[in-house]
Amino acid sequence: MSFEGYYQILCSNGHYSMVNVYAFNKKSWRCRHCGNPTRWTNTVDTTNGSWGENPDTGESERIDNYIDLEVAHIAPCCDKCGQSTGPCVYRVPEDVGTLLDIKAEEEDDNEFVGEDY
Repeated sequence: MSFEGYYQILCSNGHYSMVNVYAFNKKSWRCRHCGNPTRWTNTVDTTNGSWGENPDTGESERIDNYIDLEVAHIAPCCDKCGQSTGPCVYRVPEDVGTLLDIKAEEEDDNEFVGEDY
């Protein structure tokens, strides 16, 4: 059986990205918005889908470990057209996912092997 999924990623400024698990290097990834390193990651496992039925309640629930992140600052918008002019900023969770040590990550010089999607 193969593994399918992606990483939820926050840089040290709280900018959000998603990257395929096979195209991501935690130590060398840089934010597409600001160039900062990875601060937090979470693995979302979509091998068996994203939703399933809770056997106790019969209701649909997430089964893929996706974390619904809390917005700290809404993306700025153009006063004239309303178009977003920058990314949202999210709070970095400290009780779920993987919180990374930025200083240790900055010492690694591996190259990024993938693209954001």
